[in-house]
Amino acid sequence: MIKRLLEDIRLNRNTGMWSWVGQRLTGILLTLYLLPHLFVIHSSTKGAEVFDGLTSKIQAPIWHLFDIALIAVIIFHLMNGVRIIAVELGSFARAHKALLLVMMALGVILFFFCVLGILPKFSGH
Repeated sequence: MIKRLLEDIRLNRNTGMWSWVGQRLTGILLTLYLLPHLFVIHSSTKGAEVFDGLTSKIQAPIWHLFDIALIAVIIFHLMNGVRIIAVELGSFARAHKALLLVMMALGVILFFFCVLGILPKFSGH
């Protein structure tokens, strides 16, 4: 099954296939992110000291880079998902490639403004 998927990826170089692969990969990454996120949230039930200790560890600059990567994954998944819904509803079926470009351009703009909000954290603000 995986061998066939890799062969399809190698042979098909259209935007629809790559957006499909990206949607699946970002979905997997978001699911994997959910596990540590739930662990951190669950630590709040063990007392304020445990929760504060854990959250202070994840305020290091390296974790802010993970936040930026998470924002990129979320935005891609969101914008591609909206595009898929619009195409599936039929109103943009003929213009799905153009819609992909528009949604990704909007995603880049949204990503830029989100990163601007995180940058002050690198200097400790």
